[in-house]
Amino acid sequence: MEADRAAGMATTRGGAGGDELVLPMNAYGYTVPERDELGRARQVLTDTCMRRLGYDTDPAAETVRFDQSAAIDLADHGVYGNKRRYVLTDPAVAARYGYHLVSTATQVASGPRDPRRASAPTMPEREALSGVDADGRPVTHNNNGQPIPAGGCVGAADHTLTGTGRAGEADPVSKLDADSYQHSLRDPRVLAAFDAWSHCMTGRGYHLPGPLHASDAFGLDTHTVTPAEIATAQADVACKRQTRLTDIWFESEVAYQKTQIRQHANQFHQAKLDHDSVMATVARILANHH
Repeated sequence: MEADRAAGMATTRGGAGGDELVLPMNAYGYTVPERDELGRARQVLTDTCMRRLGYDTDPAAETVRFDQSAAIDLADHGVYGNKRRYVLTDPAVAARYGYHLVSTATQVASGPRDPRRASAPTMPEREALSGVDADGRPVTHNNNGQPIPAGGCVGAADHTLTGTGRAGEADPVSKLDADSYQHSLRDPRVLAAFDAWSHCMTGRGYHLPGPLHASDAFGLDTHTVTPAEIATAQADVACKRQTRLTDIWFESEVAYQKTQIRQHANQFHQAKLDHDSVMATVARILANHH
């Protein structure tokens, strides 16, 4: 059953030129919008706890911040977080942004500033948030004598969301994410496609050792996308298409992930149950918040 679910998730939306890659592991983990909703619910719970302890919060500002963040995350990483997994695959993105993330190129990465966050939290606020003092010792009460939950307001929020105090990707999913990618970099078929890509790029006047280094010459932490970067990015994507590199790389990961999911079916089944439980809690919290 788990292998069937994984098989159904393995697609390249829009073909090899598209950038919305859906891997088998994505059937069990959080989408980018779900992670944003999880963060939003976490903030709602944290703010509620902080207000209960007598500290000021600004829910309206938080809503604006999360709305901006959600739009940025989706533009940069796609629905499943795989948009830049193979560096760059979409010719439209290459033509407009080169190798830059959309948020960096459009200068919106920081989002709107919340005046409350202009300065660092006070020590009492930090203690209330984390449940520990500057030396890492547990703090049980604030200056007003009110009890601080174990792990602080952030820890209490995570416990409400997950029941474990850990909000985020399940271990088998995050492990498969990393292992699958590293395994693909050792796959002879992928390495051969890398060589074919380099040969294709050489034919276009670019001498690069492999696709992972295609953007090394460009300052991706600045807002400027140069004509040289766009030209290189367009050649990169064209050579990926010509050599079928994206397809081969994707197929390598799909095969590896299906095998791992089949071999550890119980773990992935539990990861899916945990995911669904967390998202049901998130939906309930956000519904009550509006």
